[in-house]
Amino acid sequence: GLEDEFEEEQSGNVKKEDLEEEPTQSDLYIKGQAEQPKGDLFAEGQEEEPVENISEEGQIEESVEEIEEGLAEEQLNESVQEEEVEEEQFEEEQIGGSVEETGEQLEKEQREEAAEEQPEDILQNLAEPDFELLEYLKEYSENLYQHSERIAILSEKAAQAIGGNAVLAKAGGFYHEIGRVEEDENYIEAGVRIGREYGFPEELLEVMRQHSTSSTLPKSVEAAVVMLSDCIISTSDFLTKSGKREKLSNQKLVTSIFQNRLEKGNLEQSGMTDEQIQMLKEFYIENTFTNV
Repeated sequence: GLEDEFEEEQSGNVKKEDLEEEPTQSDLYIKGQAEQPKGDLFAEGQEEEPVENISEEGQIEESVEEIEEGLAEEQLNESVQEEEVEEEQFEEEQIGGSVEETGEQLEKEQREEAAEEQPEDILQNLAEPDFELLEYLKEYSENLYQHSERIAILSEKAAQAIGGNAVLAKAGGFYHEIGRVEEDENYIEAGVRIGREYGFPEELLEVMRQHSTSSTLPKSVEAAVVMLSDCIISTSDFLTKSGKREKLSNQKLVTSIFQNRLEKGNLEQSGMTDEQIQMLKEFYIENTFTNV
């Protein structure tokens, strides 16, 4: 294990194989620390209200009274006047209908624009510490909440440093292990199920699926960032508890984890360039253990 291998190291440095398997969060935070939740676990998620269909303006049929032959001249003039009045009314109705249609079209466009912005707004709301699901996580396990908060804050700054979606990375950090409130062994599947109940955007569910080194490879910058943040923080905490952390510099710890992840191909599908990976490594070395 990591402990025996560190005792065998005379120089205090860590070999590549030392970090082949990072500790799981259940080893660090969960066993024996969380009380079982009472009663129903979650309320039903709120679903978006469907956008109402905009009914099309009905067509106005023009009815023109026929002028009967043989009418007297006076009757003919009256009929012509009535016809002119009807035409004016028809034009007014057409103008009114056009204005109404224009207003409805504008409202539709505004709703579509709001729908396009909605995922980002949802992410921002989910990443607020007072969101109900995060409050429940804190009540369930203070240790798990604090770990998730550290990953969230670090991932937010890391993603921002390389041009990623900082809000998505932050939300991914907060909820990367939310499934543990239901079950520990299959916590990723449980987390995705919980996320769907709360209307999580699909991009956030993907980060939750892909952050673990034992599951699907990260397919986005944000999923890779959450994975690396989790690996670095978890490994450091494990070494601290085992009394081995002082033997390892911050640079050596981060460099070893990056080398391990690269050799195992964990970053191949993340979409990050070599330059971004190097920038990310430097960010973690300089910021992980000073700002978090």
